[in-house]
Amino acid sequence: MRKIVSASNDRINSEDILLDSVTAWENLVGGEGENTFKVTAALGLLLGNKDEYPRMIQDRCKKIYITRSRLIHGSSQKIKMNRLYDDSEDALKYAKRALKKILCERRDLLRLKDGETRVRSLILGEIAEGNG
Repeated sequence: MRKIVSASNDRINSEDILLDSVTAWENLVGGEGENTFKVTAALGLLLGNKDEYPRMIQDRCKKIYITRSRLIHGSSQKIKMNRLYDDSEDALKYAKRALKKILCERRDLLRLKDGETRVRSLILGEIAEGNG
């Protein structure tokens, strides 16, 4: 939750907003290995509805992850400022929506010990005990 607050209130730079927001995704529904697929699929399943299908959310989040990777790994491909701005805004939007959904509608996910257990629950439909 601290990363979402930081991205919302403390950050001015789009790069910092994007990095904090994607870190929040990983804390909510991430784990070891293959994070891009797991996190984006979990977010799609958590946030998808009749207006914005899970696959649409996953595809958008995957594009945001690509921008994040370019930032972190210093890609030689220059990121356009409007792309960076749009991706940072959407990353923060999805982070806030995921946190709200978990706190208000999917409290069952709060009982799970970590993001890895939450991602398994969302993707595989596993019902896990409080510690996985």
